[in-house]
Parts: sequence; C-alpha cells; structure tokens
Amino acid sequence: MVAAGFGVIARDSTGKVLGAYAGKIDTLPDSFATECKAALKAIQWAREMGFRRIVMEGDALTVIKKINENTTDFSPIGAYIADLKTSRCWFETCSFVHVGRQGNQAADRLANLGKTLVDEQVWIEEYLNC
Repeated sequence: MVAAGFGVIARDSTGKVLGAYAGKIDTLPDSFATECKAALKAIQWAREMGFRRIVMEGDALTVIKKINENTTDFSPIGAYIADLKTSRCWFETCSFVHVGRQGNQAADRLANLGKTLVDEQVWIEEYLNC
C-alpha cells in the first residue's frame, strides 16, 4: 500500500477554471478504493463550493461503471459506490462520466502533487500549472 493523492479541477460549461483542489489520501487497500475516495473528495468539495449542476469525470472505468449501474454493489468498494450514488441528490444534476487518461492529465498531475502535500490545497478561479 502506497500513499496516494487526489486532484480535482472544476470548470464551467465553457471550460473556464472555477477552482482546483488537491491533497493526500490515506493509504487504502487497492486502486479501486483509492479512486472511490478521490471521487468522494471531489463531490464533497463540489457541494461545499455550492455547485448545483456537475459532471464528474474520471479515468477509472470500473468505478464509473459501478456508480452508473442500477444495482447494489457487493464488492469490497460497494460502500464507497453507495455513498457516491447517494451524493447525487445534493445537486440539481449530477452525472459520472468516464474520460480516458489523456482527458484527465491535469487532474492526474494535481493528484501527484496532492500526495506530497501536508495539508489539502484549494485554488479558486485558477489551478497550479504543474
């Protein structure tokens, strides 16, 4: 088990950066649990920021598929998946969409920075160009 980080970039419908958020994630047993924890961090931050209509993009296809399924997930990450599904009610609209690694490079760079941070970092109307 290795320390992991998370990175979130919020953009409006035109692509303008509204903010960014990065930090360290406690060591978890596998990459699926880590991806779920990162998604939970992102959606909780979106709620705190007051966003009402969100599209959560992520490159972990298995996690995105499980969130979008209409069945109960009994896998080891099932509790995380249930929390992510429940979090949809916090927003007017909320969807979870898979993007390839190419489309997620900026957030991935922030996640790499996040694992080196002592405290979580938030940028408003910008993000660190790493």
